[in-house]
Amino acid sequence: VGFQTHRDRDKFIELCHIKLPSVEINYESSSDVCFVTYKGWTCSLGVFPVSIKNEDFLKYVRLTEICQRALEIRRNIMGTDAPSDGRLFFSVERFDYTKGIKEKLLAYRNYFEKYPDRIGKDVLYQVAVTNRRTVDTYRVYQDECILLAEGINKVCTCASRPNWKPLIFQMEGLPRKELIACYLAMDIGVVTPKKDGMNLVAKEMLLCNPSAGLILSSGAGCEVQFSRAGFCEEKGSQCYKRVHDLYDLDSYSNAFYQAAIQDLADRRANSLRLHEFIIANDIEKWSAAFLDPSWTHQVKTLEDFYTIMLQTRNVRRQIVERILKGVPMRSHFAISLKNALDSLKLSCELNTTMLNLRTSSEEGTTDCASFDIKNELDEFEKDLCFLKFIESDNVYNVEHFVDTLHAYHPKSLAAFKKEVAGAVDLLYDADHFQYFFTDRDGTLKSYSCSYQASIQPAYAAVIQAQFARRCAQTCAIITTSPLMGVGILDVSTMPEGYYYYGASAGREWFIDPRNKFHDLSITAEQLQVLDKVYDAVQELLNTQEYKYFRYIGSGLQKHFGHLTIAHQDIHSSVPVEQSNTLSVFPTFLV
Repeated sequence: VGFQTHRDRDKFIELCHIKLPSVEINYESSSDVCFVTYKGWTCSLGVFPVSIKNEDFLKYVRLTEICQRALEIRRNIMGTDAPSDGRLFFSVERFDYTKGIKEKLLAYRNYFEKYPDRIGKDVLYQVAVTNRRTVDTYRVYQDECILLAEGINKVCTCASRPNWKPLIFQMEGLPRKELIACYLAMDIGVVTPKKDGMNLVAKEMLLCNPSAGLILSSGAGCEVQFSRAGFCEEKGSQCYKRVHDLYDLDSYSNAFYQAAIQDLADRRANSLRLHEFIIANDIEKWSAAFLDPSWTHQVKTLEDFYTIMLQTRNVRRQIVERILKGVPMRSHFAISLKNALDSLKLSCELNTTMLNLRTSSEEGTTDCASFDIKNELDEFEKDLCFLKFIESDNVYNVEHFVDTLHAYHPKSLAAFKKEVAGAVDLLYDADHFQYFFTDRDGTLKSYSCSYQASIQPAYAAVIQAQFARRCAQTCAIITTSPLMGVGILDVSTMPEGYYYYGASAGREWFIDPRNKFHDLSITAEQLQVLDKVYDAVQELLNTQEYKYFRYIGSGLQKHFGHLTIAHQDIHSSVPVEQSNTLSVFPTFLV
């Protein structure tokens, strides 16, 4: 899960502790990732501050017509007789109470009351794009702001400059070119929401105008990013003016004043630092960090392993969706899978496919879980091969890819060809089935070392989806695993709509997000009892004697109507004596 700011992630973690009392949360400082574990399911929480596509703005900044328009805007607003130390403040946002427009206007009025020497010099150009006028609370708020704006222009006048207006309040949006011209015309940008997302307008301002100053509230998401990057230190350099409390009118007014009188050389130097930061951290870098992290590192813990597999699931889902829609492939998908493959190979014992992982990220942990990840490595290799064929122009690219799969057949090339020929004959004989039902594990998907790691490969998802699209009216996958947590929907990479999913041995079904149903013969009281049993089993699995069974095979799974726990994996990596201890396991629950 990705959050835009550390503040947002911290709030989510706080709510996890409140709503999920038994949740486990671990933090890995080297990658700045938190791992949340609840009822056998682990989720990683990252922070990915979104940015802008720089070239979409810079291409206009370079145009002569935009630069000339910026001069016109400044001349029209500030006047031809504007004093040299006059400042043009610019603010643009939706006319929404979360944006702090009313508080800004109150502070701006207070600014002239507190610093009357700025009267006749400074102008605030406020663009507040009207929306939701049909909602009473919005309409009342907007009307209050309009009256406040009119009042500022009535009260704040300058005898020596009778045409001067302290405030331009506009409620219509600006086209992209006009907006960028305003960025170039302004002296100081003002972005002061109560609490909001990233407020990318602040980045747009300084990207276009690296000489401009900036006033930011602590409620702006980008302010959290900037301050963490060291651009606004309490006792150090401050590249912008920060407003902590929008209701503290004196402090807010001081921010306006300090921005207005700041030495121009200092302002440009500070803003240039922010400009360079924005240039270096654009939307492409954000996309790479969020969608295509650099995963080539040693996998040391179970959390590392499951996290990397879930990340590749997300990439594989995008690959499958693009192929099925006929959208061109992006090169970083292959890079992602290759990085994950290299990470896992690097982490295996020398010349083997065995992965020994610490069961906890805490230092000093000696408990380990061992997995043979040959299947996972093979599936990565197949997907990388699949991507090469998909990107080729050969009309038989998929057929050629299928031919390469013989290398993974457990018997021989001849046996592989015989099975493929049999499948082709079946499709020719009955090229369109009314119904098609199948199992998943061991049928559509080879067995994995652990259910959480049994991510459906991209190549298999594409082939299975195409089969459903072309060869059957209704397709369904029946499995004993649950739907979620960790269930078949968590490890599938096919888009919804191709298959129905019958989970928990058919007791719960997923058709699409709006069509889900389950066995009604199981009462709510029985499900509550099952929850209690699940919690009791999970508590026992935290003990030293039974801890290992949390990690092998499918681990502890909560199905609809029953529980299962694996006592052995496909590689028989659990000693027989230890596996047999589960035979007395139920007595502990009585």
